[in-house]
Amino acid sequence: MEIHRITKHSSAFFLIGEILSLNISFLIALLTRFNEKTPLSEEYYDYYVQLFLLLNTTWIALFLNSWKTKFPENFTSLSNSFNKRWLGLLIIYALLLVILKGYYFSRIFAGILFVLHLIFGNVLLLIVSKTIRYFQKKTKEVKILLICENNSKPNEIENAINKEFHYKANVDKINFQKDILLTENIGKNYEVVISAIKDVEKLLEIQRWCDINYINHYIFFSEFQPIFRSAELIKYVSATFLKIRDEPLNLPLNKFVKYFSDIVLSVLFLIVLSPLMLLLYIILFIKWNKTPIFKQKRYGQNGKIFTIYKYKTMENNSTPAICSFMRKFSLDELPQLINVLKGDMSIVGPRPYHLEDITKFKEKSKIFMVRHWVKPGITGLAQIRGYRGKIMDDYHFEERLRNDVWYIENWSLTLDLKILVLTIFQIPRGT
Repeated sequence: MEIHRITKHSSAFFLIGEILSLNISFLIALLTRFNEKTPLSEEYYDYYVQLFLLLNTTWIALFLNSWKTKFPENFTSLSNSFNKRWLGLLIIYALLLVILKGYYFSRIFAGILFVLHLIFGNVLLLIVSKTIRYFQKKTKEVKILLICENNSKPNEIENAINKEFHYKANVDKINFQKDILLTENIGKNYEVVISAIKDVEKLLEIQRWCDINYINHYIFFSEFQPIFRSAELIKYVSATFLKIRDEPLNLPLNKFVKYFSDIVLSVLFLIVLSPLMLLLYIILFIKWNKTPIFKQKRYGQNGKIFTIYKYKTMENNSTPAICSFMRKFSLDELPQLINVLKGDMSIVGPRPYHLEDITKFKEKSKIFMVRHWVKPGITGLAQIRGYRGKIMDDYHFEERLRNDVWYIENWSLTLDLKILVLTIFQIPRGT
């Protein structure tokens, strides 16, 4: 029996849900764009039929490819996977418009189609994943045999099983004894065996016993949970490797998505905020009687030193009222949109540290430099959770670092958008 949160066999339900979302969105977009006042002419009817078939075929291909490589295990990963397919379909559609010079298909139709599909798709995925989990909980109890060593913590492991597995679990615990596996006919009573054992020979013995009794065998490594939390198992024909730290932004597609979204968002923000930025520039120029742009060297991605831009809000330890206001609402950070356009920073990512802080913090934590695997950001996960500004104490430092590393290991476009939205909501509160 599989004990994954969502198994590969569930893929058909999700594919049906996503295709349903795509086709409902297509129909609504068609009916919205073309009506009695602006009917769809017979000349273009065939083109939309062909587009309908192309979109469905492309989506199925994208779906099968993504589920073939790695199947998601919860709604967050399901949503991230769906959003990548959605973006892929959008890019393919945009290329189609370029090739056909946009002559055959309505842009209004396309806008309605893709916005609705993004919304409907995520809602349907949530409904399907919750439904599958509900029925998994309603199935018969799964009999699990937990085999431990004397120094194991069986109660801690049992709590993890009950928390993470979607099936109702009935767990029996025994200490490893080879004679028990050989002499007692206990295999028929269990569907799953979980071993909390380090010794390889013992694990192989348990595996042989599970093979004979047709039982799935899982291994629980309690001491290595912090490592395995982001690890990726890479299988080849002749060897298997464990990549200890999985970094989604190492993948070319994810890099492109991150870069593309940074450029689009930074240009959009610069256009929308340019009047405010110009006003702040003039006010500060009058206040300081010189350029109000403050430049400072910061530590960037892979140790690259770059120049960060901010509005100058302090001089000789003096902070005028307007500058205090700007700092409270993070308005002094707005020039960093230029850093994003230059490619030195990202909209979302770990905040960059001063150069003099790097040596100190590097000695303080062995994983500190991991946060520099990606571009620093204007806002980040640590900041929306309250760990911003000057490092106050060890707890503040450790929590900020933990959030930064978690962001790097779990990056997704959905996560970036969530952080950005929460940042926008927090700014008016001055938090």
